[in-house]
Amino acid sequence: MALVVNIIEGERAGEQLRFDALSVSVGRADQCSIQLPDRGISRHHCELSIHNGELWIQDQGTTNGTQLNGETVHRARVANGSEIALGPVRFRVLLEGAGDLNYKELADYRGLFNATGADVMSSLPIPHPSLRGGNRWVEPGVDPKLRMLRVVAAAMVILFLGLFAAAQLGLVSEPEDGLNTSYPVLKLVPNQTFKGMIGYSERSRPEVSSLKGVILSFDHAPGFAVLTMDVASIDTGRELELVLNGKSLLFAPKSKQWLIGGVSILLPEANLRAKGNQLELRHRQDKETSPSWGVRQIRLRHFPAPAADLQTARQHFDMAKARFRSRRVHPHNLPAAARLFRDAALLTYSLEPRPGMFLEARQRFAVAHQELTGEFRRSFLDAQRASQLEGRAAACRALDTAVRRFTDRDDWRYQRATEARRKVCSEGLR
Repeated sequence: MALVVNIIEGERAGEQLRFDALSVSVGRADQCSIQLPDRGISRHHCELSIHNGELWIQDQGTTNGTQLNGETVHRARVANGSEIALGPVRFRVLLEGAGDLNYKELADYRGLFNATGADVMSSLPIPHPSLRGGNRWVEPGVDPKLRMLRVVAAAMVILFLGLFAAAQLGLVSEPEDGLNTSYPVLKLVPNQTFKGMIGYSERSRPEVSSLKGVILSFDHAPGFAVLTMDVASIDTGRELELVLNGKSLLFAPKSKQWLIGGVSILLPEANLRAKGNQLELRHRQDKETSPSWGVRQIRLRHFPAPAADLQTARQHFDMAKARFRSRRVHPHNLPAAARLFRDAALLTYSLEPRPGMFLEARQRFAVAHQELTGEFRRSFLDAQRASQLEGRAAACRALDTAVRRFTDRDDWRYQRATEARRKVCSEGLR
């Protein structure tokens, strides 16, 4: 099941975007899945998510609001082909693979003709909607573009089978450099950090060296799994892709430096297995960019699901909503809201069927977690600017603010900020 977004109006008008993820964020922020640079778009404007085969939209408390088919909505189910407006931007969404697509239903067009009797009406054809192209009728049969696509696909399959047979017979020699042909496999242990570097560099040799990528293997117990890592030497927005068990999750942000290029994502439970999960880090080298890339400080943090307690979960959920609404009032409100949303979802994790509060709490936890990651990146950019303009003492003050922002000492953002402050400030005292 895939989500297709066709942008009708705005600076990105005419683009068609396709996503296989269960959740797609929309806004001006760099970490949004659909980044819209238009005026009137909030940093985190709305989120499109798939639940039980249905597409839903959730407004993130924006000023200009979100409109679905001309009506302002906060959270609503989205039918296929619906039009969504965010300020000056309009786009149409289509959920491929859903079972209730109206355009695939047969339609009786005989009522459009002026027939004089039942016999005349029954003799008229009943064209399928697929025979129409805009406002004109087209000839039935396979579309020429689709026919050409099938021919090309068949040729590629035949070529692949021929090369495979030649390799098996020894007619084609395999490259000696296994760095370009295979992915190293690294076993991750939940709640433990792999501090070594994974990637490729022409100047230094990482602990795990691979030009094309790496596979992270791990097991998963009932609960939430949050993957975090530092990323550097990423020159383009689609250079490093994260793929969980065959499903694409996201692309790592562009980043020349560590810490500023932090990645943190709540792994979707629908794609997780109890044993043998594989998270691929696929590196694509652009001809105009450096082949270097790297990740480090990889940590898979597991939050186990406790016994179900609907009453306590509802209390946490209500407190979390209040903290999230006032997140700009005090710096600790947003981390507290993320923690309470997470606990509320975990307390209803084992209930069957899961209540609607679980889905909303999980989604809000992902949104708050993503917003905290964005603030974490900005705090290090502020510290870097302060160090360049005002000196190391100003950088220390900025890092102190970042440390106080995160209250959970097991949180990766707190640990990274503490480590950076210790290094920068200890150098400043010498």
